[in-house]
Amino acid sequence: MPSSTDCWAGLLALIVATHALAQAPAYAPVIVTQQDASGRAIGLVEHPFKFLVTGSNPAQSGEVLTVYSTGLGPTSPAVPPGTPAPVSTPAVTTTTPIVNVGCLQSPVISSQLMPGATGLYQVTFEVPPGIAGGGQPFSLSIGGQTSNALTLPVAGAAATGPAPSISLVANAFGEAALIAPNTWVEIKGTNLAPPGDSRSWLDADFVNNQLPTQLDGVSATVNGKAAYVYYISPTQVNILTPPDPISGPVQVCLAVGGATSNIAMVQAQPQSLSLFEFVSSTGKHYVYGRHASDNTLIGPPGLFPTAPALTTPVKPGETIYVAGNGFGTTDTKVIRGAMNQSGSLAKPWPAVQIGGIPADLSFAGLVGVGTYAFFFTVPQNVPDGDLALTVTYNGLSIQPNLFITVQH
Repeated sequence: MPSSTDCWAGLLALIVATHALAQAPAYAPVIVTQQDASGRAIGLVEHPFKFLVTGSNPAQSGEVLTVYSTGLGPTSPAVPPGTPAPVSTPAVTTTTPIVNVGCLQSPVISSQLMPGATGLYQVTFEVPPGIAGGGQPFSLSIGGQTSNALTLPVAGAAATGPAPSISLVANAFGEAALIAPNTWVEIKGTNLAPPGDSRSWLDADFVNNQLPTQLDGVSATVNGKAAYVYYISPTQVNILTPPDPISGPVQVCLAVGGATSNIAMVQAQPQSLSLFEFVSSTGKHYVYGRHASDNTLIGPPGLFPTAPALTTPVKPGETIYVAGNGFGTTDTKVIRGAMNQSGSLAKPWPAVQIGGIPADLSFAGLVGVGTYAFFFTVPQNVPDGDLALTVTYNGLSIQPNLFITVQH
């Protein structure tokens, strides 16, 4: 995780788990494949009037296509396994699959069993308008399960330059490979931004009071939905995930000027807890927080060598606040793309301990974009020194080995 002096510097200044139904339907999506002239596996996809999509007959931007798959689960009306689907009445899937082309989610028009066929589904979708040409990553997901990853040949000029490559998707603090809605996430890899282009979002990037979904042509999607791009560089991009519910393995994709990355799979659930942090020159992780009395930064003296007086230890009995990430929904709904977020977490609030001693919270909730604040009193009986700070909520915990400095 980069230190506070780089990609998270501006953000730091801003101030359960899914239970499956006992009889949830099983999904195991597999797109039927064909081979193109080069032997590459591509999806069995049809143009209108039943012409197959191939390298020599590619899909068109905005065109309506049909893909064939198995394993898309129950339908309405229900069709018993091993029984041909009715011809007269469409057997529509009870859950609509998500179709991803490149880094974009495609509008799904219909999803049903193929009339007269046994166990074969047909999904009709629209190729995202404006998508770059060439072989685009292609997959579908349903019920938290994702299909085989294939290629869809698309007409038009292919993106130029090296393709971005994702090697890691993780919670931005602590780097746990687990993400959640409305959560700060880091994407690491190569060619993730134009060479030499490293910056955070600026005032000019906000259009119509909406969070930016791209910086300098760099964009990202989570399960095909646009994420909000906070920081870009050739080796790391930081995003805020959309507020929409996500669970199970989800797809993360990044595009740079039309060139799309590989599809990275990462686990998701309603919450992925972490606290904002500083990393010292010795590699020790200290929580980002402030003294409530004067809003100055907490931390050991000299945490920042060029400004040794910038941080001071906390004192027993004082009220402080720390910043958190990925703690889930509050009593106020998050509006997609909105620049303001607020709301209290549901009680019982997270349990905070300093050096194993519980601290009393007075507030726990959203105070800014993807940013939670936890106000609490430092226990009177904590000793001096760098003490472990732990937070648990709904059976989950923040990143380990996070410290807070105490001095009487």
